[in-house]
Amino acid sequence: MKTKILLASIIALLWASSASAIVNIENQKALWPKKGTSGALSLSFSQTEGNTESLDADFSSKIDFVGDENRSFIIVKRYYAETSNLASDDTSFAHLRFIFSYHNWLAYEAFLQAGRSPFLSQTLRQLAGGGLRFLVAGSNASYAQFLGIGAFLEQEKYDDGSTREDILLTRANIYWRFKLAEDKDKFSLNNTVYFQPALIDAENYRLSNDFKWEYKATDTLSFFLSLAWKKDNQPWGSNQAVDSTVKNGLKYSF
Repeated sequence: MKTKILLASIIALLWASSASAIVNIENQKALWPKKGTSGALSLSFSQTEGNTESLDADFSSKIDFVGDENRSFIIVKRYYAETSNLASDDTSFAHLRFIFSYHNWLAYEAFLQAGRSPFLSQTLRQLAGGGLRFLVAGSNASYAQFLGIGAFLEQEKYDDGSTREDILLTRANIYWRFKLAEDKDKFSLNNTVYFQPALIDAENYRLSNDFKWEYKATDTLSFFLSLAWKKDNQPWGSNQAVDSTVKNGLKYSF
């Protein structure tokens, strides 16, 4: 059964896509997960009618495989939005990661990611990389801070109908994560900062900050609020340098 789930997830990874340059994986990663196989499914939906007509739908799923010292997980997401019956966004994203624990305070990571964002003229974005992850403070699920240092090889393809460009470069990947949880994780706060400069051009960098609050109503149902801010110092074409997003919804875990 586990093999079938993993194969289906890898197929999804190869065909899925990504909405933004920096995707926050840290806030979606359990700090000390239980051994075995587990999953989570999240869905949010909003609709406005009247003088303004709009529709937003957001779906995400995650499967974790946890062993004694090693761990792997896959995340698949899809987002769709339309205004006045015209699609304004239709993106998805998938990420596969392997984590190898060396000490309680040190782990090695390797990951693959694939995607596209047609409304940003991005026809393909794929990357492969790895790095080190350090536990710098805290030692349990209630409080912890992590520092990640690594790099990845990135390929991006753009096409706006008149101009095509294929960009291949290596970026450093530096992140800091803070988590605080109370009442056996019934309430939790997560904040993650990413900094990803190109190794050959320090002026070509990407920066983001992601905040998430979550409340567990039951063992399987929770509500969340997330705030995201992202900056691409050298956006492609006419794309904006800064994006910000506010989301709220519910998550079902099994």
